[in-house]
This record gives sequence, structure tokens and C-alpha cells, in this order.
Amino acid sequence: MSCKPIKDDKNNPKIAKRVYELSLLGLGDRELAIAFGIDPTMIEYWKQHRPGFREAILQGKQEADGKVAESLYKKAVGYTKPYEQVFLYKGEKVTAETTKYYPPDTAAAIFWLKNRTRHLPNPWSDVTKHEITGKDGIPLSKTNQLDLSDFTTEELAMMARMSIKLKVGEDDKPKARNYKNGKVPK
Repeated sequence: MSCKPIKDDKNNPKIAKRVYELSLLGLGDRELAIAFGIDPTMIEYWKQHRPGFREAILQGKQEADGKVAESLYKKAVGYTKPYEQVFLYKGEKVTAETTKYYPPDTAAAIFWLKNRTRHLPNPWSDVTKHEITGKDGIPLSKTNQLDLSDFTTEELAMMARMSIKLKVGEDDKPKARNYKNGKVPK
């Protein structure tokens, strides 16, 4: 899709038309740069300094997004489409105008609802956010800490060994977890 690099003309209508058409096809800034044979930073520069260039990109993207949204909506709610059906009657070709019904598609409906209402708290979202706070919205804090000041050094050492044994596992074979050199301390 690449071509020879374009000249840096400030208000070239051919460039704006081409940018619009490529944006309509879904090309992003990087792909536009490849199509024009220029560095992607130049696309960003032109978007900032050339209103016609920027508008052509936006118009192409909005039109493409609109067509896709319309198609998704039709698929989500169902639609009818006229078409010409061809028959053979007594060896002769006969055509008849008819309408074909396309029923709603559940997956398209769910996708539509999830994306159209994602900024609202609604039942169509897969993600539910929960925030847990204390009384009057105050953040929770740790208050149940064990006071080890009354324990002797030997008791603390024994508890440390016990906690290491608990991490060893059911089969009593040491499993290296977050220890230097992969060795379990004794």
C-alpha cells in the first residue's frame, strides 16, 4: 500500500481527499504514514498544523465508525432487506421482488449494549466495581496486629521455623519460594 513520498504542500486537496479515503478504510496514523511514505511523527505534525488534514482524518474515521455502528445496530435488532429472487418456470427465467428477514442476533445486541452504555452504571457491563470503606466512608485500616513483645527470642525463633515448615508443603519436600539461591533456610 505504500507509494512514493508526498510533498509537504500546506493545502493540497488531493492529500486531504486521499487521507479521508484511507481513514474511511480504517487506517490509523501509523498506516497513513506508510501509505504516504513519511515518518509517523509527520502525520502528527500535520494533524496539529494543518486543519484540513486533521478534519479529513476525523471525517473519514467518523463516517466509517458510523457505518459500522449502523450495521451492528441492524444486526442487533433485526432487519429486512429487499432482493430479487430468480425462478425457473416452465423453462423460462422469472424474477420476483421479495423481502428477506434477518432476525436479531443476541451477540450483536449484547455487544451493542455493553459498548453504548459502558460509561453508565448498568446491568449490561461484565465488570462490577466494589469499593469497601469503613464507617462514614473512611478507609479501612489494619487494627488487629499481633503484639509479639512478650515472646522470648527462642519462642520467636521457633515460630519463624514453624512458619517456614508451613510453607514447605504437604509432602515435606522443600519448595524454593522467594529464597536466595533457591534454598530454604533452616
